Amino acid sequence: MKKRSYCEQCQLPMRTCVCSAVKPQHCLTQIEILQHPQESKAAKNTAFLLKLSFPQQVRLWLGEQAHDFAELREELRKEQLKPAQAQPWAVLYPSEVAEPISHIPSTAQGHRLIVIDATWRKAYKMWQLNQWLHQLPQYKLEGIKGRYARASSVKHALSTLECVQHTLTVCEPKLDTQALQTLFDLRQSHFKQAPK
Repeated sequence: MKKRSYCEQCQLPMRTCVCSAVKPQHCLTQIEILQHPQESKAAKNTAFLLKLSFPQQVRLWLGEQAHDFAELREELRKEQLKPAQAQPWAVLYPSEVAEPISHIPSTAQGHRLIVIDATWRKAYKMWQLNQWLHQLPQYKLEGIKGRYARASSVKHALSTLECVQHTLTVCEPKLDTQALQTLFDLRQSHFKQAPK
């Protein structure tokens, strides 16, 4: 059997390589993605597309419980000691106290945005297991219909890429996020073309 070849950059099979649509950019927002271990193996995961698009600003933290994110929590602790010099932290999660993302304060130095990358059920579990997130300002997206080609218990569920894209349009209105949309659409087209 012929061995499948993979792209060295995007790590996808060569026939579904997305590198032609990757346009690396810089943004002020530091994006911290808490990724469930199972999500890292999901074919339709979009967090890696964000890493390709913003290689300097996106960091992926693999884990589920609070101790898995000890390094990030330590960074938070240190920055809380010097709040005037640090980027304000925020969590993108639709908790009961979350405010609309349009209410996020504008800042010249950008935000440290934490996003949970998991299915809805696993994201809720991660939220419950990581009480340290509850101490941070929380924001949610409203009135946006997702185009994610993946089964979900939530109608019009958004992918992680879509969530970050829409957040960036609010936090950094001058940032051109069209390249993200193009990349997302290309990846989605691969699943629509796949044999059933």
